[in-house]
Amino acid sequence: MSLEATVLILLAGLAFATEPDMLGFGGKSMGAGGGGVAMVEDGTAAWLNPGGLSRIRRPTMAIGGLVGFDRFKDVPDLWWDTNRDGTVDERDEPLDWSTDVENISGFQLHVGRNVGGKFGFGLMAWLPSKRLYRLSTIEPDLPTYVMYENRPQRYVLSAGVGGELVRGVNVGFSVDSQSRAVFNLYGTLDATVAAPEDDTASTSALITDVNVDVHDLVLDLRYSMLPVVGVQLEAGRWVDELDGLVLGASYRPGQAVIVKADLDIQANVSVTDVGDLDPFVVGSIVQGKADLYDHYIPPRLALGLAYRTDDVFSAYVDATWQDWRKARFQVTQLSSIDVTAPLADIDESITDGNGYEAQLASTWTLRTGLDLKLPEVPLDNDWEYVRVSVRGGFAYVPTPLRAQSENAAFLDSDRIQVTLGAGVEFHDPFELVDAPVWFDLYGQVHT
Repeated sequence: MSLEATVLILLAGLAFATEPDMLGFGGKSMGAGGGGVAMVEDGTAAWLNPGGLSRIRRPTMAIGGLVGFDRFKDVPDLWWDTNRDGTVDERDEPLDWSTDVENISGFQLHVGRNVGGKFGFGLMAWLPSKRLYRLSTIEPDLPTYVMYENRPQRYVLSAGVGGELVRGVNVGFSVDSQSRAVFNLYGTLDATVAAPEDDTASTSALITDVNVDVHDLVLDLRYSMLPVVGVQLEAGRWVDELDGLVLGASYRPGQAVIVKADLDIQANVSVTDVGDLDPFVVGSIVQGKADLYDHYIPPRLALGLAYRTDDVFSAYVDATWQDWRKARFQVTQLSSIDVTAPLADIDESITDGNGYEAQLASTWTLRTGLDLKLPEVPLDNDWEYVRVSVRGGFAYVPTPLRAQSENAAFLDSDRIQVTLGAGVEFHDPFELVDAPVWFDLYGQVHT
């Protein structure tokens, strides 16, 4: 059994879809560029490439912590209806608006084990420290870094199994669990209108009583599962001259995580003692459905090439395709509205104030990294030996945002990612496990 402690200091930038999607997962991968489709062979393979699970050579367990900080450029002054008088004019102060997003912190866990020499299973989990799930939508008219907002604030859980089907061919299957929600609101609003007792009273005095009754409000947190399939091909198992060369590939379908909101509100207005009007009641019913786009998980095809020499040096190159063309941002939009009012037909006059258009494209992300293990240094104590590893990596992540309508102010850009990491391995001096123990430290800068 092995243990691993991990720490991340992220100087700029946050999560692209979820925390593992942008930063990688596990101390070794995150210090070496965040990839390794053809190199992964521990519990993290359940998320990145389940084909690597069958290559786990000994039971492993790792737990770590991660903290990250963002720093985005300020935007120019924005004019908004800050005094809420219904108009935007010189009486409105500039809106105090920040494009910064919430810092990220949480815990990582992954375990893996080989079974029978040809099969292996693994599990990985990312748990944000502040919450397991957050639903936060944005106003499309205001500038927001849409690829970073709301996305790292949710758990990720993947579990899978892999096996060597034939010589040098390792195939695996896993399930990537995602969270989603359903929201329903049913209620009644009753208002009573009567003539003011004093002629000098304001018009608002006509409304003598308002009663708001929420009958039913339900928020169901649910989960959905995405399958992940992967393969790793060990070329050295077929040709001796290619020993150490591994090819890998994995695929995960996409999903639009949508919160379906059902709204059913009845508004009753009772009119009494108003001029010559007889007392009467006007009842209006508002029924609607809204789609709250929580976040979007793009289809992902990852291709990788890795090379390693007998537990000393390893390097990889990954190319990851993600299809964002069907993505929607986390903007609340009405999918249907029906207003039943006895005095007027206003259904055709209702428009969605959050309408927008955005052109998104598929992207190819390039990642590369290396890991170098220095020679063992024997120790004359319970630690037995110490071995240091150094790591580094680089990634280029293009933005999928190509164009947008004039009523949208989405922000995003291409991103460069540089990573550094180091690890130290020794024998457990406390004899908790009769196996090596690792401590890894890694950092990433995204710009």
